[in-house]
Amino acid sequence: MGQAFSDLVDTLKLDRIKQYVWFDFHSECKKMQWQNLSRLVKLVERNLDEFNFFRMSIDITGEWGDEVSHESQVGAFRTNCMDSLDRTNVVQSVFARNLLHRQLHALGILGTPNEDPFCPFPEPLESVFRDFWVNNANTMSVMYSGTDALKKDFTKYGKRTFRGVYDDGLNSGIRYILNNFYDGAR
Repeated sequence: MGQAFSDLVDTLKLDRIKQYVWFDFHSECKKMQWQNLSRLVKLVERNLDEFNFFRMSIDITGEWGDEVSHESQVGAFRTNCMDSLDRTNVVQSVFARNLLHRQLHALGILGTPNEDPFCPFPEPLESVFRDFWVNNANTMSVMYSGTDALKKDFTKYGKRTFRGVYDDGLNSGIRYILNNFYDGAR
């Protein structure tokens, strides 16, 4: 299916799609090889730079409307995994981490971002960032599947935990029951 979609994008030559990247998360990250997401970040590195982000300042000493635009965002990432909302959230959080590092560097708050796609922020920002993405994952997952997200231990702690594997098994079982006996439309 990924190859068919890639062929369609090439055939249609849509100007709004700057780059289509087909990354087989399931294959690349099997057996908890999360560090392989760095390959995906490398594939979209140019877009991370070119898409930029919006940044402006406001002169609070002057008249209303004395704002100066410093940066403009000119692109966005569309991410989805064919069969896993949970993997989509992991990828989006990796992109968000990289972009936030760039934003904080532009503001002079952090130094130059390094090559590590999982480079942590100083505390307490790291905890807030992880909590935000866990909450995002849970909210989206409940809407679509009826349970909290899977793999949220990786998003929260940067690694898989015994409790996370247990919770994923439990939530997968609940999803199976909900999908097959109660709420197939979800």
